[in-house]
Amino acid sequence: SFFEGGWGWEGLTIPSVFSLQRLDLGEASLSAAYTVTRVTGDPVLLGTPSADPAGGLTVAPRPKSNGTAVLHVSVTVSPGVYFGDTSLQEHAYLVHVRSVNRRPSFDIPALAGAGEDGGGRLIQGFAGNISIGEGEIGQTVAFTAVASSSYLFTRPPSISPSGDLSFETAAGRHGRSTVAVTIRDSGGTQAGGVDTGEEKTFAIKIYPRPRVTQVTPSMGSSGGGGAA
Repeated sequence: SFFEGGWGWEGLTIPSVFSLQRLDLGEASLSAAYTVTRVTGDPVLLGTPSADPAGGLTVAPRPKSNGTAVLHVSVTVSPGVYFGDTSLQEHAYLVHVRSVNRRPSFDIPALAGAGEDGGGRLIQGFAGNISIGEGEIGQTVAFTAVASSSYLFTRPPSISPSGDLSFETAAGRHGRSTVAVTIRDSGGTQAGGVDTGEEKTFAIKIYPRPRVTQVTPSMGSSGGGGAA
């Protein structure tokens, strides 16, 4: 009963984590050799696993891979202890390799535009190609947006999880603001996972409202000759 389920993280070498309980051979001093004979389920998931004389397993999960594999291990004892073959029955050891969170990513255009005194602005799908990480499912994302010229807005720029950009311009103001955007997913950073994507920037240009100055013509005296 020394083969129980174990788990590890993908892409990490796990030395002597899966400790196999020694078989009760009747004598504590009896030597035994442990050998990994084969791997089934996903034969390449665990790299080239090995077992040491004390019953410890070392596995190096394949990078960017997760799943379940079964290690088949045999135990050999000194000749003459048991009748017949000295190799005991092969046993199966189930290993679960959990996924490590991968960096999320997204794309954004270089520029968004609005007009002065235009009020609220919504650009659907402004951020595109939103990914929670290669091969991952079931996570959520959140964006953070920071504008360099906050005075241009009464409601600062924000990006929804679906990529929609929204903001509201301040009355009577126009100009250009750089917006720094980052994305974060819900996968966490356990075992070296990465939950924050690369920062990207774009610009919001608020175009000036046309201004017309009314000109009133001056009423000057007109020159003219008198009657002869």
